[in-house]
Amino acid sequence: MKCTLIGSLCLVAGASASGSPIGKVLEMIADLEQKNIAEGDATQKVYEEVAEFCSDRQKEVSFEVSTGEKTVASLKASIAKDSADIEELDAKISDLVASNAGATKELKKATDLRKTESADFATVEKDLLATIDTLERASGIISKNMNGGSFAQLSGVSGLTSALKLLVEAQAVGTADASKLTALLQSYSNNDEQDEEAGAPAAAVTENQSGGILDLLADLQGKAEDDLAAARKAESESQQNYDMKKGALSDEIKFAAKDLDESKKSKASSEEKKAAATGELTASSKDLAQDIKTLNELHADCMSKAADFEAETATRGEELKALATAKKIIKEATSLAQVSLLQVAQGETTQSSSALVKQVRSLAVAQKDSRLARMASRMEALVQRGGANPFGKVVGMIKDMISKLETEAADEAAEKEFCDKALKEANEKKDAADTEIAKLSVKLEQGTSASEQLKEEVTVLQGELAKLMAAQQEMDNIRAEENALYTTSKAELEKGLKGIQAALKVLRDYYAQQPDSGNQGAAGGIVSLLEVCESDFSKGLAEVIAVEEDAAAAYDVQTKDNAMTKLVKDKDVEYKQKEIASLEKTGTELTTDRDAVQAELDAVMQSLASLEKQCIAKAESFESKASKQKAEIDGLKSALESLGGASLIQRSRHLRQAKLHRA
Repeated sequence: MKCTLIGSLCLVAGASASGSPIGKVLEMIADLEQKNIAEGDATQKVYEEVAEFCSDRQKEVSFEVSTGEKTVASLKASIAKDSADIEELDAKISDLVASNAGATKELKKATDLRKTESADFATVEKDLLATIDTLERASGIISKNMNGGSFAQLSGVSGLTSALKLLVEAQAVGTADASKLTALLQSYSNNDEQDEEAGAPAAAVTENQSGGILDLLADLQGKAEDDLAAARKAESESQQNYDMKKGALSDEIKFAAKDLDESKKSKASSEEKKAAATGELTASSKDLAQDIKTLNELHADCMSKAADFEAETATRGEELKALATAKKIIKEATSLAQVSLLQVAQGETTQSSSALVKQVRSLAVAQKDSRLARMASRMEALVQRGGANPFGKVVGMIKDMISKLETEAADEAAEKEFCDKALKEANEKKDAADTEIAKLSVKLEQGTSASEQLKEEVTVLQGELAKLMAAQQEMDNIRAEENALYTTSKAELEKGLKGIQAALKVLRDYYAQQPDSGNQGAAGGIVSLLEVCESDFSKGLAEVIAVEEDAAAAYDVQTKDNAMTKLVKDKDVEYKQKEIASLEKTGTELTTDRDAVQAELDAVMQSLASLEKQCIAKAESFESKASKQKAEIDGLKSALESLGGASLIQRSRHLRQAKLHRA
């Protein structure tokens, strides 16, 4: 027979059960109870493992679900931002393409117009040059055929007639001028006929006619030269205007092309990020759906196992209750087991209680636990006082202490788990926030540095523009003064020249009519002197005109260069200011984002400080305290297990006293 009790109690039970059917029944009931209890312990252990697995697995899957939801939300937000950026960039690209196309079309139109104007000018210039050349040759022929200014000695009238016909046929001669030349030609023809009939014409008449032809030719040549100068000036101004417009449009096209290229690159980058985020979102959504499904299945499975365990536990409890009731009835109905138990019960209670108190006190000393020491003192006092069931009270105190220690250990473990998880999450949030703040700070510093650099460049450009405009204003003032001086000087020189020419004409006319005058020598000196004065005035006038034209040309060239420089610098300032505005807008957004992340970090740091105060700032570590609690619990349980027989004797004595009381 297998003995389940210890010491003398086992011997008594064995003796009483020898050859006794009741003893065998009690033994079978005890075996069945032990078997059920063992099965219950095994089931409890398995269930605890399952419950622990369910709890751990549920935490893991829940964390995965939470992480997946955050990832999906973050990816959706990223996709929405990228979509908005792409839409904005599409609009910007459309505007830039339209602007570039318009500027290109306008430049082509201006170029075509410039080509047409240039071709027209070339034709006009060619015609005017041909006319001037014709007039010069005609004047040369007439001058060559005049000897000493006297038409009486003019030879080659047919050559003069040919020259005049050639002049009339020139394309650049107007109708009025052609009529004058025709009239002169007719006059010369009539004079030629009269010359053949009546001899040479009067010298004054022919001289006047030849002088009229030369004056007319000179007027026509001057008019042609003026027209050529005006055409060339108009061509130069048209070319300057075209160059300025071309420069402005070329810069606009260049900057727009650069901006367009950057916008296309930004759009491509946003599309790439959106595509990557979309792919990640699809995969993350699938993973999230699977995690949610796994969590639901895990919850259902764990709840089913819990329900099965509760049902099995309830069934086992009912069976144990039935066995205990049956055993109680058998024991109460027979006196053999109780009498045998009472024979060995004497003296065991006191000895067992003392041993139990001693074991608890030793455990208190070993673990240095004042609570166990106080409990041992109370246990000893109970044993010494005696009274009703002191041993049961001692055992109850130990069980209460075990329950209290187990509860404390469970609370400590739960707090440790909470602290570990909370500290880990808080530190992860802190690290993420620190990283994000660092990234935003770097971007903000880069943007600020770029903005400051651009502002300095704009300041330099604006200073250069101010100097340029001041220089242009000074040039304008100088040019105005030079032109005013030129106008005055030219008027005075022209007035003097006309006076000298008028005087020369009067003298020449007079002395030409007085060929036999005795003052011919003196008159010749005066005329020569006036001719020298006329030459000096003409030369001075030509020099004044040349200086004015050179100054005006230099002024126009410098003004054009200044205008081009101003246009380029204005465009540069405009684009830099746009870039500064864009950088400042981005900087404001980055500052807002960084402030938001900083606020989150401040909250995390506050929470982390609270957690560290709660979880870290302790004199005794969790591992040390948990080890001490386990040792105390194991020691108290060992004490109870080693004294299980005494407890049974104590319960038997109570049954006997109750039976005697009823009798």
